[in-house]
Amino acid sequence: MNFFRRSLATLLLLSCAPLFSCILLPEPTAMPVDDRVGKMVPLMDLFVDRTGFNGVVLVAEAGQVIYRKAFGKANMEWNVPNTVDTRFKLASLGKQFTALIIMQLVESGKLELDDKLIAYVPEMTGKNADRITIHQLLNHTSGVPNYHVIADFDGAAAKRKLSRLEFLGLFKDKELLFEPGTQFQYSNLGYFLLALISERVTGRDLDALLRERIFRPAGMNDTFLEDTAAVMSNYASGYVNDYTHFEPAGFRDPSSVIGGGHVASTAPDLFRYDQALRTGKLLSAKYQERMYTPGMDEYGYGWWATQYPVPGQDSVTLVYHDGGTSGAATVMYRFLESDRCVVVLSNVSPYDCYPIARGLSRILHDRAFDPPKRSLVERFARTVQQQGSDAAAKEFRALKANEAEFELDGVAFNQLGYQYLRKNELDDAVAVFLLNVEAFPQVGDPYDSLAEAYMRQGKNELAIANYSRALDLDPNNANARVMLGKLKGQAPGP
Repeated sequence: MNFFRRSLATLLLLSCAPLFSCILLPEPTAMPVDDRVGKMVPLMDLFVDRTGFNGVVLVAEAGQVIYRKAFGKANMEWNVPNTVDTRFKLASLGKQFTALIIMQLVESGKLELDDKLIAYVPEMTGKNADRITIHQLLNHTSGVPNYHVIADFDGAAAKRKLSRLEFLGLFKDKELLFEPGTQFQYSNLGYFLLALISERVTGRDLDALLRERIFRPAGMNDTFLEDTAAVMSNYASGYVNDYTHFEPAGFRDPSSVIGGGHVASTAPDLFRYDQALRTGKLLSAKYQERMYTPGMDEYGYGWWATQYPVPGQDSVTLVYHDGGTSGAATVMYRFLESDRCVVVLSNVSPYDCYPIARGLSRILHDRAFDPPKRSLVERFARTVQQQGSDAAAKEFRALKANEAEFELDGVAFNQLGYQYLRKNELDDAVAVFLLNVEAFPQVGDPYDSLAEAYMRQGKNELAIANYSRALDLDPNNANARVMLGKLKGQAPGP
C-alpha cells in the first residue's frame, strides 16, 4: 500500500486567515524578480546534483513566467534532452480537470452538488451507494474504495483496454469503506464515476469535454489525452528509478485511469490553464470559490487548499495537487490572491516533487529555504546491491543520524521496498519495511507494507500483527482492514 501522504503540517505553516478572497492583497516590498531567479538557479542545480531531478520547472508571477528550465532526459535510450515544452504524464494532477468539468455543469444548471450518484450511475449496487452525492465524490468523502478492491489491478486489470461499463463492472458492487460523508479516503475510482456522470449528462465522452470546455478555451494546444491514437511529438518517455539504475516504466492502459489521471501536458500549458482560471474564462469566481473550499483533509474539489504565510502581509490561499504513477511525478502550486504559480513535472518515478515546489515557492515569497540533502534511500539501495541488506541496514542507521547531509524520504523508501517485492526479493523488501517502521513508528502505512511482505513470505502471524498495528494507528486504512479480514479467515484458531 502507498505510504502516508505528507501532512501539511510538514509542508506549510498554517494560518487562520480567511480562505478565499476575490480582492487582491497589497504586495509587500519584495526583492526584484532577478534577485529571486538568481536564487532559484543554484537551488535547482542542487536538486539535480543531490536528488537527480529529471524534468521541467516553471515559476510565474502576475501573469508572467519569471523562471522556467528543463533538466535531464526526455528519452534516456537515445539521449534526448527534456525541453521546457516537453509533454509529461500528469497522473493525479489531472483530477482538477474532471472536477472543473463537473463544476461547469453545476454552474450551467445541468447538475447539483447534492445530486445522488445513482441518478446517473444506477449500476452502483453496493450497500449505501444510493446515499453518495456528487459533492462527496468530488472531495473524497463518498466511501468509494480505491484501486485495491479490484483483484490484481496493477498486474492485469490496468493493462487491459476496457470500456466504461467493463471498468465499472470491476467495482460497482463493492462495499463502501464507510458511510458517505463521514470520513476522507482518496479515491481514483470516485473520479472515474465523476467522469462517467459528465459523459451521461452531456452525451459526450470525457475526452471531447476536456478539449471543448478546457483545453481549447485556455489555449492548451500541447495538452492531450493519453489514449490519443496519434503519435505525439515531444512526449517524454517514463522511467522508474531503481536507485541503482533506471528502467522503462511499465505499461498502463489509459482506460484504467479515466477521470483520475489520463492527461498529458506541458508546464507552459499548465500556466495557461492557471491564467484562464484567474480570468474566469473557464469558471466564474463564485464556483471557483466553491472548488477551493476545503473539506476533510483540507481537500476541496480536485485541489487541496490551505493558507500560505507571506512575510509582511496576510496569508494567501494556496491550492495544489500532485500526481504520481509509473514513470511520472508532478505537482502544481497556485497562490490565488497573489497570482503566483509553480509547476514541477518529471518523467521519473518515484520522485518527490514537493521539496522543489516548496523551495521555489519560498524564494518567490521571500521566505527562507533549506537546500536539498542527499538521499538515504539511494545510498541504501546501492549498498544492498554491493554488500547485501545486512550491511545496508547497519550503514542506514549510522547515516540517518547525519541529518545535515542525508535525508530519509519515507515515501521513496517504501517504494523501494515495493520494487524489491515486485522482483520477488522478499528478504530485501522486509529489511526496508522494518527500517521504515523503525524510522516512523507512529505511522500506520509502514506496518501495512511490512505485513504485505511477511504475507508474501508465508509468515501470516507476523502479517496479522503488523496489519493490526497499521489499523490501530490509522483506523481509515481500508487495505489493512481488508487484508486483515482475509488473513484471519485463513489463520488457524487458538
